[in-house]
Amino acid sequence: MNKKEAWHPRRSIRDALLKLILYGLLVSIGILLMIPFLWMLSSFLKDEYEIFQVPTVWIPSNIRWNNYIGVLFYHFPNRLGHGPDAEHPK
Repeated sequence: MNKKEAWHPRRSIRDALLKLILYGLLVSIGILLMIPFLWMLSSFLKDEYEIFQVPTVWIPSNIRWNNYIGVLFYHFPNRLGHGPDAEHPK
């Protein structure tokens, strides 16, 4: 057996600590990157006055499903030219 291939307890502890630090850093970055997405989902179901309230309200007091319905069936189709307010040629 080569000296380099020999098992050393200090080396395995060091490797385990490096992996722990790396995974902790990756999980922290992942959580930070999810914050804007969670903000978007939270804001989507809030009343207008709750969106920019300080301190931030993450869970709305009154869930407004009308926001979802309005975007899905009114605003989005209008952008595509197929909604109720779209101009149709006669």
